[in-house]
Amino acid sequence: MKKSIALCFLVSFILMYATKELIFRHIYDNLRNSQIEKISLNEKSVVNSVFEASEHRFTNLYNDIRFLMSSKHLNDYIENGSSYKALTNEWLYFSEYYGMYDQIRYIDAKGMEKIRVNLSPERTSYLVKSDELQNKIDRDYVVRGMELSEGDIYISFFDLNIEHKKVEIPHKPVLRAVAPLLSSSGVLKGVLVLNYLGKNYLNDVVRILKSSYGDGYFVDRNGYWLINSDQGKEWGMSLPHKSNLYKEDATLWSLFNGDSGRSFIHNDLYNYHSIEPFSGFKERLIEDLREKHDSNFSKIISIRDDLRKNNVETRWVVYTSVPKDRINDIVDKASRGTLMLDRVLSGFVLIFSVLISMIRSQFLINTRYGKLMSIVNNATRDTIVIADKNGRIISVNKSFYNLMGYYSKEVVGKYIHDFCARSGEKIKYDEYIKSGMRNYVWEGEIWKRDRQGIAVLSNVQLNMVNVKGCMYLVEIAHLVNSDVDVTNDVSKMYYQDPLTGLPNKLMFEERFKRSVDKFVVDDSKFSLIYFSLDGLSYVNDKYGYEVGDDVIISCANRLRNSFKKSDFVGRLGNGFIVIVEGANNAEEVGNIANVASLYMEQPIDAGSVTGIVVKTKCSIVHYPENGEDVISLMNKLGVKGTVIASVSEQSNGENI
Repeated sequence: MKKSIALCFLVSFILMYATKELIFRHIYDNLRNSQIEKISLNEKSVVNSVFEASEHRFTNLYNDIRFLMSSKHLNDYIENGSSYKALTNEWLYFSEYYGMYDQIRYIDAKGMEKIRVNLSPERTSYLVKSDELQNKIDRDYVVRGMELSEGDIYISFFDLNIEHKKVEIPHKPVLRAVAPLLSSSGVLKGVLVLNYLGKNYLNDVVRILKSSYGDGYFVDRNGYWLINSDQGKEWGMSLPHKSNLYKEDATLWSLFNGDSGRSFIHNDLYNYHSIEPFSGFKERLIEDLREKHDSNFSKIISIRDDLRKNNVETRWVVYTSVPKDRINDIVDKASRGTLMLDRVLSGFVLIFSVLISMIRSQFLINTRYGKLMSIVNNATRDTIVIADKNGRIISVNKSFYNLMGYYSKEVVGKYIHDFCARSGEKIKYDEYIKSGMRNYVWEGEIWKRDRQGIAVLSNVQLNMVNVKGCMYLVEIAHLVNSDVDVTNDVSKMYYQDPLTGLPNKLMFEERFKRSVDKFVVDDSKFSLIYFSLDGLSYVNDKYGYEVGDDVIISCANRLRNSFKKSDFVGRLGNGFIVIVEGANNAEEVGNIANVASLYMEQPIDAGSVTGIVVKTKCSIVHYPENGEDVISLMNKLGVKGTVIASVSEQSNGENI
């Protein structure tokens, strides 16, 4: 009997041990491979993030130099030397407003700077004195600019700014856009040069590269490092050390011929992505010239061939390097947990214990959850949401359907923050959940969106509770109505647009009256500008109302930043209304409105959607030249009748 028992034990032990070893080896191999894949995916994500951050970053550079080239004052100046004061004022305003160009220059055909506007470190612009202007005929970007065809633009390499033939200290990375300036008779008068400040862009690249498990690098098309973990090797094209990737490691340099990829070199992991931020410039230039020379097809063909030679040649490569020793450290650290797994697999009884405990645990969770729901459902008529500790909804009470319109089956399994009307308020939920503080109650107001898409304001209470060892997130929300004391917020709710925070049509009515009263007293004229957004319905249909709301909020913030604090900026109907006082003339108002429109049309990042462009339409009327009451002015602005009616009704039938 004893032998029989011993044999049975031996056979069982051998089978169990062999099975355990096979499972353990399989798990360890999978773990190692998964860690290596995790590292590789992270590095790919890092270089892709730099690529995506660069893709739309320099769109403004093209738009801005084309905008400056179209200036009437610039054309007058290169033709006959007139409009100098107007041109310099225009450049000073442009430089200080956008704050991303170190220099704006007109260099004549002999390479001499004729006009130069600099931006100080304090972000104020100033005109460089004539005796401080320099001759730049020996600079490559000037020579290249002089060789350009009509309408073409040359983008230089990234390098360090040079003043008086010396590298400026502290170092100032710049990228130059150069365009030829021709007289009406076709004679080359010089070039227009924009120096783009690269510091902010490169700082963003460094920030992204810090997410790498290894080291991050950024090189130009000639192999010079713009970013290197060893800063002493940066900017070899401008500094005496002349450090260059191509010269130091030709094998690695040859890896970067493609658009993107990864490779192991000497067991070190490399991931890279090439970046050509100006690849679309040439086609845009051709389209612009097609419009300008629509009737002269042979001229378009000639200019197109010149454009396609090589005037926009900037190419960068971002890459990361994870040494083999660092890969092994990460894998070894992750595999420490397999020792505990080895012990678990060594005991067949322990395996059954784990299975039994899991079944019992699930039974207890279901029992406690049922009791918890019974208690909270009978405690209040407010909306109650029960979620797990990660914020995933388990159940809602009947009041949630009555007040929000959602059935239980529509919300169970979703995250509690999915019903926020504003993306910024999701952070409140995420921060509370991450804190993991039990018995800590958070209270505040949150905008939610009901089933019909209407934003409703709720007083919300969040509580992380522990029921017999299980953590639950409980949300109790009370929709704000007449039985809530909101005395301090009445003016905000009455006069502000709830989505953008801008003044609404009621506040516009009062401000319009004050502007009229001021005109009666001191003859101060004012203007109304109405901005409407084209394509917003397309954004809502394609990406959802949450993204659409984010786009409206971004446009509102940009518009608010485009005007002085003394100007009125509000939301009216599906657009925005601005009251501008103190302008010298109608031309000044038009220039301000055009700059604001350009700013609003820049690409917008809304949540996970990037590069959204919404076109704007701008209408302007002047008081009292175009009308002396709000209805006639609104009609001339082209504002829809429903909005006019609502403003008129709030005026109690009186003309404003």
